[in-house]
Amino acid sequence: MGLKFLRFVIAAGFRASFCMLAFGAFAATPVSLENLEDLANYCWLSSADEAGGRNSHCFTWVDGGRALLDRQSYMTGERPFAADVEITVEDADARKLRFDLIQAGIPRKLGNAIYAEREIRFDSWMEETPDGQVYYTIRWNWQTEDQLEISLERKLGPVSELVETMIYERAAFAPRVR
Repeated sequence: MGLKFLRFVIAAGFRASFCMLAFGAFAATPVSLENLEDLANYCWLSSADEAGGRNSHCFTWVDGGRALLDRQSYMTGERPFAADVEITVEDADARKLRFDLIQAGIPRKLGNAIYAEREIRFDSWMEETPDGQVYYTIRWNWQTEDQLEISLERKLGPVSELVETMIYERAAFAPRVR
């Protein structure tokens, strides 16, 4: 075995260990906000959509580190949209996260999500349409430590379709809020 091969094996082992730590690789362990450490203190920016708009999610610790604030914004040339969502652990053993929309300082529960290895799966929500009940699901999947894919899936009856997928890149450091 050559020296180059040995260096490759050591580097690969280090990367695998880092990924397991960064993404909470063992699904049997309870979830904590530490599993979301790779989101915290960074903004994540999407690629431009068809209208030229860009989404951003900027995460900062709040409430002494007991919650993670997701300051979301959608920027277009016309009118920006912004919302604050607070993420807390609802049931650590079930790996369930709680998401609350903060409006005028008052939290309103948006729903739950399950944290799995390299993925956050949000609860589905239903919308009544003339064609019947449509269910939507959002998933966040880490592609790399610096790249996040967010997808929206729609299900009408037995038919599921991918509505949208956006790639987010880790960007500027967001200051800590305590």
